[in-house]
Amino acid sequence: METKKRKLSLRGKILIHVLILFTILTAAYVAISYFEFKDCTVSDCVDYAKGLCSLIEDELDAEHIDDYIEKGFDYPGYTEIRSKLYKLRDAYPDIVFLYVYQIREDGCHVVFDLYTEDVPASEPGDVVDFDENFRKYIPDMQAGKEVPSLISRDQFGYLLTIYMPVKDAAGNCKCYVGVDYSMDLLTQYVANIVKKIVLLFVAVMVFITAATIIAANRGI
Repeated sequence: METKKRKLSLRGKILIHVLILFTILTAAYVAISYFEFKDCTVSDCVDYAKGLCSLIEDELDAEHIDDYIEKGFDYPGYTEIRSKLYKLRDAYPDIVFLYVYQIREDGCHVVFDLYTEDVPASEPGDVVDFDENFRKYIPDMQAGKEVPSLISRDQFGYLLTIYMPVKDAAGNCKCYVGVDYSMDLLTQYVANIVKKIVLLFVAVMVFITAATIIAANRGI
């Protein structure tokens, strides 16, 4: 009877140690995978956004940004450009907002702004307050420099924002193209991948547990 209890106790100890070790390794791997996938996904989105901004820059005539602001829909070709911007935005389902601003001391002067189902578009020439999250970069943007992407939470949602300068032939920054990605969708995408990894590890854990029990029984 004591021998049987000792066998059960030894088998239980082996199984518990294996499960604890594997659980720690699984948790560590899942955590690392989540942050790695998230960083890679954000990096890919930044690259996509920069590519999109380059396409938008090709559609704009940097020499006439001031005319777009002053005359808006009355300026020849403005409506056509705006329609192309909508098509470009709609080709990227993760994009929430797309806009073109000229950065001045008194705020962001609207060159182009696209409406969404929840947020109406600003009119050409409207002045939008500086985004509080980007306020520290305003001096650089006024100087026409590139600024880093930024992840923020505000009344418009959980967003990844990218600004890219548009320069004229002389190299002067005339405005910025802004793109806001939905981080909720990105996070959901990463979470789905991590769930698959967890399920795979659980399946492996069940297999290893069964193998450990069989090996322990034979060894005992």
